[in-house]
Amino acid sequence: MDRANRRLEAVRALALQAHAALELEFGLRLWDGSTIPAHWPRDALALAVADEGVVAALLRRPNAETLANLWAAGRIDILNGTLFDLVDRRPKIRTRELKKRLDKGCDFTGGHAHGDIRGCRAARFAQFFLLQRLGD
Repeated sequence: MDRANRRLEAVRALALQAHAALELEFGLRLWDGSTIPAHWPRDALALAVADEGVVAALLRRPNAETLANLWAAGRIDILNGTLFDLVDRRPKIRTRELKKRLDKGCDFTGGHAHGDIRGCRAARFAQFFLLQRLGD
């Protein structure tokens, strides 16, 4: 597997875990055409992600301003809705609750307590980054 595919798998694993943990009310369509979650209806609200840098930007500053800047730059697109729909459906989960839901089986070396899961290291790093940004 080449580097681009490894990054895509890591982003996919992270996005799937984040979608579940944050109880997102919209789907994601990645730059390869895949959706998170996989069964997300094509006519439902979704955020189209142009590249993996979008994920990094949202992890650094997960707020409406970042969404607006990414949208204005053409790096994300809102499918079947508006920016206001996305902001209205932002995660409402408290940080303490999010910490409980994160996959504790991942470690920072890329392994997993319950078997080999691709993207585990990236997902764990992103979890750490998200929690630092959200605070308690």
